[in-house]
Order: sequence, then structure tokens, then C-alpha cells
Amino acid sequence: MSSSTINVDRSTATQKASPSGLQGDVKPKKLGLELAVVALVFATAGYMFYTALGDVPLFNPDECFYAEPAREMLETGNWITTTLNYDIRYTKPPLHYWATALSYYLFGVDEFAARFYSATCAAILVASTYCLTNKIVGMRAGLIAAAVLMSAPLYVVTGRLAINEMSLSLFTTGGLYCFYTAFREKRMSFAWLGYAMLAGGMMTKGPVGIVLPVLILGVYHLMRRNFVEAIKFYKPHWGALLAAAISLPWYVIETIATNGEYFTCFIVMENFQRFTNVVSGHKAPWWYHIAAVSGGFLPWTIFLPQAILNALRPEKELSLSTATPSRWAILDSYKNLNARQDLALFSVCLFVTTIAFYSASVSKLLSYTVCCFPALAIAVALQIDKSIEHPRAKNLLVPIIILATAFGIGIFVEPMILKIVRGAPSNIGHIVESCMTLEFGAFTAAAILIAMGRRVWGIGLVSVATLVSMSFFGLQIISAVATKQERGLPALARFAAASDDPIFTYKARMPSVPFYTKRETVFSPAQEIPIAGTDRYTGVAGQSQPPEITIFGKKVLAGETAEQSEASRTLAAMPKYERLSGETVLTEVETRPRAYILLKDNDAKDFENRTGYKKIAKLNSYALVQWIKPSDAH
Repeated sequence: MSSSTINVDRSTATQKASPSGLQGDVKPKKLGLELAVVALVFATAGYMFYTALGDVPLFNPDECFYAEPAREMLETGNWITTTLNYDIRYTKPPLHYWATALSYYLFGVDEFAARFYSATCAAILVASTYCLTNKIVGMRAGLIAAAVLMSAPLYVVTGRLAINEMSLSLFTTGGLYCFYTAFREKRMSFAWLGYAMLAGGMMTKGPVGIVLPVLILGVYHLMRRNFVEAIKFYKPHWGALLAAAISLPWYVIETIATNGEYFTCFIVMENFQRFTNVVSGHKAPWWYHIAAVSGGFLPWTIFLPQAILNALRPEKELSLSTATPSRWAILDSYKNLNARQDLALFSVCLFVTTIAFYSASVSKLLSYTVCCFPALAIAVALQIDKSIEHPRAKNLLVPIIILATAFGIGIFVEPMILKIVRGAPSNIGHIVESCMTLEFGAFTAAAILIAMGRRVWGIGLVSVATLVSMSFFGLQIISAVATKQERGLPALARFAAASDDPIFTYKARMPSVPFYTKRETVFSPAQEIPIAGTDRYTGVAGQSQPPEITIFGKKVLAGETAEQSEASRTLAAMPKYERLSGETVLTEVETRPRAYILLKDNDAKDFENRTGYKKIAKLNSYALVQWIKPSDAH
């Protein structure tokens, strides 16, 4: 195509002019068909996220930090302040706990109910992503976006875990969908819904639920050169009042109820310090989230570079540049985008800003960036959908051939890789090999179909094959990992709970123990579980001596004695930095006439030849040791 030719998008040809430089609404479709397809997408997502959801035990420690406080909330009736192991825990707002407690009320307290809310949020977000893409570009692009999102490994795994990242993703990304639709169609009703969604994000994880979406919207509108118009349209002063009316009452009540401790612990420590310092050992290099997204979005990652390039260089498609282009040609081109290009730019702004935001944070976790996966799916879907219509097949054929080759090579190198991976489940090799074989066959067949001109069939084949791989082999991998890591602990915990003897944990983080015992557990200090409002704090792994820490100009922790001011004594993230050893735990155990100790089986050797201790059971990687004071033994 020559540089003087304008490539008109197929979605543009059927649209009428509309505000904001966008070229109209999509052609009306039959409501019945639309509803049927949305139902099909949601049902497929439901199968992906609900199937065998409760078949594996909770993963320590992350899932238990959400599952157990919700259980205690339902048990105690305290719906304001969250607790873990019946001690106050100032870490997150309560919306995720409330929803999980409701799930317990409906389904009973078990692993399925603990994960139900996250899985539901994941399925709703898939359907929402389809609806947005379908509305603006078309059904084919919407279905591709949904299939890509449902088969992205990190998205699927996160949606099947009892953590709050997926619910946060629904509120933040869903809220952005609302704002985008509101501005595009000039309908304030969607904007009000967007503000309500951001309030839900604030009630799920705090300020990040509002700060990040606002930042993303700002970047998008600056690039579109309509920032001032957007500010006037969104009515942020009224929107802020709506969001505050929804989210602030609980914060005020909790802050008053805790004499200000919640504000200090959560707002300062969980937000400010987590962004500027390493919290809970979550340190990683600056490129961590780039690598996490690249790996967690496979196999679709290969389409991202071209998708990003096309979104950021729309003047190449519209041929706005001339023989002597202006230095501002790229920025000028963002003012006149068709519907497809605008959605592509919005999705790129969403995921690039998200990755940059979390990369700037010192503390990093794998699941932080899962909220940008819907945008990744949209960008890739738009790229694939456009490539289907492109005169030349190479835009589709080359990535498909590369992936087919990669899967083919992976079949042969996988055994060698697993040999050097320590602690891999024994049966995971067969599962991974079967998955790669299926993908190799599907992508090879797709390459042949695309070369023959059957592009839709080729893309449909790899989409279905990847969904099958994720729903079948992916679930087997999750089960294998859970069996290796966690299977055995629930049964041992319930056995110990059958008696009235106290239960200790030893050298391992096991916050799932009170979930399965349904009573208070004497945690090992090695677990680093901060307990606010008491003098019992835990050390930081690898911390030889406490640092001096100053917050807002006030020294709250100083010196080897870890002296703390009375005002900051109960900071959940301000431990006394005592390096309490396993021997300290056993000293506490031996003050009791009888006790049970849950531990990793490889730590059971510590109890060999110790009077009063007896290893009474082993299941998978866990063991149960019983302590009977010698004077009480019969």
C-alpha cells in the first residue's frame, strides 16, 4: 500500500460521526443474539474459573490472609475490624472479606466458598471485556479478546485464588471501561457507575483503587489531546463526592474505633511504605513486572509488540505523515482516531501505565499487574482481528509459526528443565509435555490453515486449543502443585483440633491452620505475622539488626532494642525485630502439659531424641508432632 493511501478500518465504514473525534457507534445488532453470546462467554468463563475450584487446599500464606479473616468475621459478627487468628490485622479494607463471608454463608466454609468471589469477579471481567470490544469493533474481535483473557495463565490462576487482586481488577479495570464508554458516548450514567466502581476499589485495597485508574485516564486523555474536555465532562468534584459517600464511612468508623491506629497502620504502612520500601520481603528488580506480564500472558505475548506499535503509531495507518512530516505528527494523529484505533490506544495506555506504576514501587508481587490483562487481551484481539483482514498473511502466519516451533522445541527440552527445577511435583512433567504437544499440533495446523487463506479457522483453532490446555492441563498443574505444597496440612490440622490441646506451628508460615481448626492457633514467630495491639511482634527474615525508621519526620523505630514510641507501638508493620528461633517456640510449647506442633516434614528432624516429643503423623510434606510433658506422660 502506498503512503498516500488511507487504510480505512472496517469498523469505520459502518459507523456514523460521533463526538470526541471518534467515528461513530457500531451497527445495531439483534438483542437476542447479543445476549446469547454474552451468556456463552460468561458460561465459558464460569467453567474456566469454577471447575474444581474447591478441590485443592488453601495455599499458604497468601490465600489464608483473606479466607481466614472472612471466616472469623462471619463467626464473631465483627464486620468492621478484620482479624487473623482472632488478633486485629490492619492490612486491607473489608469489601473482599465481606463478600467472602457472604459466600461462606451461602455455600458453607470451605475452599470453594473462599475462592468463589474472586472467580466470579474474573468471569464478570471476561464478559465485560467482550462487551466493550464487541460494542466498539465487532463480535469477532470481542470473542478473540475473551478467549485470550480466559487462556492467559496468570489471569486464570489469580482468578482461582482467594486473594483480592481479581476483585480489585474488576473495580479498577471495570471502572475504566465505564469512564471510557461514558466519554465516547457522552453518557454521564456510565461515569457515575465508574465512580461507584472506583469506590469499590477503594474498599477493596485502599487508595490504589482510585489513584491508578485516575492516572491511567489522565495519560489516555493527554495523549488524545482532549484532557480539558475530559475534565469538564467527568465532573470530578461530584464524582469524588459520590466515591467518598460510598467508601469513606467505613474508614471513618474504623479509624475512630481504633483510635487512629488503622489510619497509621494501613494508609501509612500498607500504602506509603509498601510503595517506597520493601515490605514483607517483596523486593524485586525494576523489570520484574515486565517479565511477569510477558510470562503470565503466554502464548499471546508474541502479538504484543506489533499491537503496541500500531496503537502508538496510528499515523502510519492513516497516512497522516507526508514527505516532510511534522515533528508533532504522532501526537497530532492521536486527535483523529477511528473507533478501533482509539480502543487500541486506550488499552495500551491502561497496561503500560499499570506496569510502570507497579514497577516504580519498591515492593512487588506477581499478581499486582493482573488488572492490566484485560487491556492486553483487547490490544492483542484488535491486532489479530485486523491481521485477519490484512491483504498479506504474514502478520498472523509469522507469530503462529514461531509459537508452533517454540512448543515443538519445548516438548524436547521440558524434561531437561524439570530436572534442574527443585521441588517440582513428580507428575508435572507428563502434564506439561501433554499440554505442549496439544499446543504444538494446534499451532502447526493453524499455520497451515492461515497459509491456505482460512485465517478465521486458524485463529479459532489456536484459541480453542489454548482454552482447552488452560482448563484441562492448567487445572492439573495447579492440583499437582497444591498436592506437593499443601495437601496433608488440612487433615493434620483437623486431627489436632479434635482435642483441646493448644496447636503451635513451627518454622513455617501456616495461616491456614486456624481456617481448618476453626480456633486460635499459637503461631510460630517465624511466620512474621504482625499482630497489632499487642507486644508480640515477629522478626524480618534475614534482618540482623533493626533499622531506624522515620515516618513523617517522627522516629518510630530505633536502635538494637527497637524502641518504639507509644503512639506507634501497635503499627502492624513495625516489628520489634526480635530474631525468635525455633528453640524459643519450643520453650513456649514446654510450658504446656500437652500440645500439638504442625510443621514441614523436613523440620521434624529437630525433634529427634528430644524428650516429650513424638512425631505421630506425616502427610505429604507436612508432619504432626505431639508434646506431652514427661511428668504427665503415662
